[in-house]
Amino acid sequence: MVRYNIDIMDLAKLGYNQGMLNWTGNSVGTATFEWYDCDSNSIIPMITSNIFFPKRNGSYAIIATDLGNGCIDTSDCITINDIGLLELNLFDQLNIYPNPVNNILHVDYPSHNSYQITIADVAGRTVLHPRNSRLIDMNVLPKGVYLLKIEENGASTVRKIIKE
Repeated sequence: MVRYNIDIMDLAKLGYNQGMLNWTGNSVGTATFEWYDCDSNSIIPMITSNIFFPKRNGSYAIIATDLGNGCIDTSDCITINDIGLLELNLFDQLNIYPNPVNNILHVDYPSHNSYQITIADVAGRTVLHPRNSRLIDMNVLPKGVYLLKIEENGASTVRKIIKE
């Protein structure tokens, strides 16, 4: 009898960068994934991608099941301790001008990730969801105070905008 010890994690890499845990390996296209909270010894529900954005500091692992051979493997736990720091620094390069604005609001945000912008009135009602996130046409809004919210990777920031 021949026995094989198949380890689907041996060719994999679990990495962390800018708030994102990412598992890469030969089985990414043929595996299912679950993320594991090593601190609470529990599966994190509804996170089934090889990418995970933790909401809090802690230790995390990934459980991968190879659909081709049924093998299941769990990575080592990786400790994340900069979640609060990341949220503080994520929007450091955000530049919004002119403010006050008459017509076109410019949003300079050199992010390589996908982000969303919404503009709300002071009561919190969304009044604009711009398609072009770099140049926002404020002509459709009456004069007043608005809140511009940018969301990226679970973090967000809100800036006050004055429309003249």
